[in-house]
Amino acid sequence: MPTDRSDKAYEYWREASQRFDYFITGLTGALTAYMGQTIKPHQIGLNPESLELLAIMILIGSLITGFKRIETTITIFKVMHDRLYNEEARGSLLTASQQGTAVINEASGDIIQPNEVQTLSKIHQTRAETAQEKLNVLTASSKKYYDWRNWLLILGFFLLVAARILPAYLP
Repeated sequence: MPTDRSDKAYEYWREASQRFDYFITGLTGALTAYMGQTIKPHQIGLNPESLELLAIMILIGSLITGFKRIETTITIFKVMHDRLYNEEARGSLLTASQQGTAVINEASGDIIQPNEVQTLSKIHQTRAETAQEKLNVLTASSKKYYDWRNWLLILGFFLLVAARILPAYLP
């Protein structure tokens, strides 16, 4: 069973992770906007200006994947809530039904007969399992967005630096 310490540690991690995502995405957006303002039209070819344009396009890709990562994280928390709710509802139903009498839903005031408890319990179990499957898919997707965002940001930054330094070494 989780303790208050593990819940606090998870909360600190979650908050730090979200702040990092917001920071990196904001920083990427600011860098991309700045570079977009300073770019001047040039002939596309093997020149520093084209490299700078490529860097901006890659940074835009990093920005998009950063937003998708944030969006996926928000969806993860909603699905996690759904899973936990259904697990808790199932547990409460089964605990209350052990006495063999009707169960009262304290939130709504509905009376649930003993024969309905098993049916509702199975429904909550199915929903919790479905939510867990969605969580697995979303978590993998979130990790992909995280990796893509970081690699695109690094590549875009290095290409941008190269585009700024390259003119000094070209004839």
